[in-house]
Amino acid sequence: MKHINKLLKVADGTYPDGLIERLRKGEEQVGDGLAKFIFNEMNETAEGKTPREISESVIKALETGVRELDSVIRALRQVKTQGPKRTGPRKRLKEFTVTWVRKGIKTYKATSEESAEQQFSNDPNAPDEEQTTDVYTQEG
Repeated sequence: MKHINKLLKVADGTYPDGLIERLRKGEEQVGDGLAKFIFNEMNETAEGKTPREISESVIKALETGVRELDSVIRALRQVKTQGPKRTGPRKRLKEFTVTWVRKGIKTYKATSEESAEQQFSNDPNAPDEEQTTDVYTQEG
């Protein structure tokens, strides 16, 4: 118990407004869900006999929380970039292969050649190439 209090004080030193310390002292109305999450997660996952074991269990739990929160953020960004839902019929995606001078080829799923070229232009992993030589579907 002594070590978890030490860890909570360290967390409070980096989290704004002393909210974790207020929670540690029993105050329930801090109005910050993330502070409550950190406090609860640290208390609920502090397992082990040695300070090192306790620290490792708390860190592992918080790292899991970070990964889960990051997954939610990525999913929300996907929704944000997709724009409004279409009410009309969806265009069928085809595979377009983009070839470019000297560097190779890559296939993108798109509704048109222009869309495939735009995906190529926006692709951070595509080679930095000024001129595409050809865009075509598997149909020709």
